[in-house]
Amino acid sequence: MELPGGVPVWAVTHHAEARSLLTDPRLVKDINVWGAWQRGDIPADWPLIGLADPGRSMLTVDGADHRRMRTLVAQALTPRRVELMRERIEKLTQDLLDALPAGEEVVDLKAAFAHPLPMYVVAELMGLEEARLPRLKVLFEKFFSTQTPPEEVIATLTELAQIMAGTVAAKRAEPGDDLTSA
Repeated sequence: MELPGGVPVWAVTHHAEARSLLTDPRLVKDINVWGAWQRGDIPADWPLIGLADPGRSMLTVDGADHRRMRTLVAQALTPRRVELMRERIEKLTQDLLDALPAGEEVVDLKAAFAHPLPMYVVAELMGLEEARLPRLKVLFEKFFSTQTPPEEVIATLTELAQIMAGTVAAKRAEPGDDLTSA
C-alpha cells in the first residue's frame, strides 16, 4: 500500500503472517536500516514519521536491547497483574454500560464504549492520570486522521512526546504499581 507522501509499505493483516515476520531475524526494526530513509526518500518532517521512528522502545530495537526491554514489560505485565486488574476492568465496563441511554435511543457504541474502555485500561496499566485521557483521545485521533495537515501531525507528536516524558519523569520521582514505573 502507499502512505501519504507516496511512501510504499507492506500492510500485514493476518496474525500468522505478522507473528512470522516479527520472529524472523531478517526483519530489522531500526529505521536507520530502512533503504527509503537512508536514501532520503522520506524526509524527517514526513507527517507519519512518528510511526516509523517513534523513538527507542522494544518495538524499534532488535537483539539484546529488544530482549532486555521485552523482559521488563513481561515482568510488569504478568497474568497475576492482569488478574488483579479484573475487578477494575469490570467496574469500568459496567460504568460505561450504565452510562448508555436506556430505551430505543440510537447509541454510537464505538464512541460510547469501544473507544473509552481500552483507553481507560491502558491508562490504568501505564499509570496515566484519568484527567489526561480526554486530551490524549484528541491527540491520538488527530495523529491517526488522514485529514490532519502535516504541521499539525508534527505538533501532535511533539505534545504526545511531552506528555509521555512528563509521565516518565513523574514516575521516576514517585514510582507506582504500573507499567511506566516498571
